[in-house]
Amino acid sequence: MKNIVKFLILIPFFSGCCDNTLLGSYLLPEETETLFPTYTEEQPLKWIDDNNVEYFGSVTNSPREVYTMSSECDREDYQIKKATININNEQYHITATSTKEPNFVSLEIYRIFEGGRKNFRGTFPLDGFTEVEFRGYKFKDVVVLRYSPTYYEQEESFIFYHKTKGIEFVYLENDKWYQRTE
Repeated sequence: MKNIVKFLILIPFFSGCCDNTLLGSYLLPEETETLFPTYTEEQPLKWIDDNNVEYFGSVTNSPREVYTMSSECDREDYQIKKATININNEQYHITATSTKEPNFVSLEIYRIFEGGRKNFRGTFPLDGFTEVEFRGYKFKDVVVLRYSPTYYEQEESFIFYHKTKGIEFVYLENDKWYQRTE
């Protein structure tokens, strides 16, 4: 019985001696703010779809916040910024996360729709925006965020994300798409 009591006293001594050391703190570059456009009622977000139907969208931006990744004794602080865009009864939740590389950003978009959700993502340098051509149309200053289908899905879906205007073009399975208009 005495050995059990000694053992129980020693368990916290050996297992709880962590300092929760901060290994790194990674901020989003200031240029990240331009990835999140703001639209007002006077200047709404406009979209057309593959049937040339026009939709008006809304954007809700959130301030930057700290996101901590931790293990038993260590942690790293990252900075994130979020926005939500509504298009035709669908939501696009956008999250930019800082990386250990100072001029890189990780961008993730969750498309929430009736029947499910899809995740588009990419990590890129802030000067990595380029021109992309798709079906005869050119999109300037964009990065491509791709949906990674599961092994049984055969679809291709992607988002062209503009460096100052946000979501520029959404291509979904079965030739369904949305394009932002000025």
